Amino acid sequence: MQKYRDRTHDYGKFHLTDLTQGALNTYKGFVDTVLANRDFRFFCCVTARDPADPVARFAVPWTVYLKLFERLLIGAIRPG
Repeated sequence: MQKYRDRTHDYGKFHLTDLTQGALNTYKGFVDTVLANRDFRFFCCVTARDPADPVARFAVPWTVYLKLFERLLIGAIRPG
C-alpha cells in the first residue's frame, strides 16, 4: 500500500464502501501495484453462519472476529 501511495501521492483511506465508478481507477491502480509484487500473498477467512453460527458462541461479536483473525494470522505466518 505504501508503494502505491508513494507513487500516486494518494494518501486517502481505502474502504470498500467508497468503491464507486469514479474511484474505480484508484482501486484498480492499487490492486495492480499489489499484484506486481512477487512476494505478495493474500489470505482471507470466510465463515458460514449456518449451521453453526460462530457469533452465537460468544457474547461479544468482536471476540469472534478476534479469534478468526488469530487463526488466519497463525495460518499465514511462514514456519521458521
